[in-house]
Amino acid sequence: MVRKIAINLKSFEKGLINKSVIQIISLCESFNFKNNKVIYLPTAYKRFTVLRSPHIDKKSREQFEMKTFKRLLSISFPIKNDLQDSIIFHPNRSHKVQTFLQLLKRTELTGVQLKITVYYDTKSKAIPDS
Repeated sequence: MVRKIAINLKSFEKGLINKSVIQIISLCESFNFKNNKVIYLPTAYKRFTVLRSPHIDKKSREQFEMKTFKRLLSISFPIKNDLQDSIIFHPNRSHKVQTFLQLLKRTELTGVQLKITVYYDTKSKAIPDS
């Protein structure tokens, strides 16, 4: 039974990552997934210093900076202990999650790297001590 889906987004442009988050949230709302959280992760900075001329004038340098913007989108599903709410009696819920993940895989999010992590619970019988 799916309990939570975490989607990590990375991009070099702030506008692209914000547009992608809005697109994913609208996809969640079309599937009636209500528990969405967007967590803004810290921006990673990489700075490079390059010599302008390799032969002379060592003091003449150029500096560049590369920013990586990150977001974490968390979609959680309520878990109830009732047998009526279990996945055995509601196969549509797992089907909705699979369809959502397939649509998310097929959407074009240019300039954005996605990493999808699915957390789920399994029901197992207790093993008696022997």
